[in-house]
Amino acid sequence: MGEARAIPVSPHDALKRACSLAGGQKPLAKRLGTTQSRVWYWLERSKHGAAAPFVLPIEAVTGVPRHELRPDIYPAPAKPPSDFNSDLSAQDLEAGREMDR
Repeated sequence: MGEARAIPVSPHDALKRACSLAGGQKPLAKRLGTTQSRVWYWLERSKHGAAAPFVLPIEAVTGVPRHELRPDIYPAPAKPPSDFNSDLSAQDLEAGREMDR
């Protein structure tokens, strides 16, 4: 079977999740030091979701990753190649060194 692929999350869906994790728009706003109406604006009117200066604080407060909140500013982290094997033992590494000699 093929490798499972992550379903892209829209910035608005990520912000909705952040609100839910914080207990709602008002509790999130309070923890960010802003107003509930600003959070509402990000959800309902903003083209990009949360305002850039609030992305890292939202991530810190809720754990929602910055690359989900604003992928236009914070690209998703790169994944290692699928054939990458971090489980090599010291014995495997030594065998590889022996082959190079």
